Amino acid sequence: MAMFKLIERNYCDYRILDRLAELGELLTDNKFIGPWQFGHVAIATLFFLDNEDAKVKFNELFEGLSDNDKFLVENFIESESYKA
Repeated sequence: MAMFKLIERNYCDYRILDRLAELGELLTDNKFIGPWQFGHVAIATLFFLDNEDAKVKFNELFEGLSDNDKFLVENFIESESYKA
């Protein structure tokens, strides 16, 4: 829920960026919702934040993902599941 609130309120600082990057590493055995792990949602959260540093961090993390993880992050972004 905290990540969804960050998106909703567009709240971002360096501490949050660092924590989302840490969570972005949790791509297995950390089920969040549906097919997504905590890491997929954390990386997608960076995408949704209206902050240049968040966009840079998103791009860095996204480029390092496997094709399957990229698909899951893109799918979460397109589904807008955080709005539910």
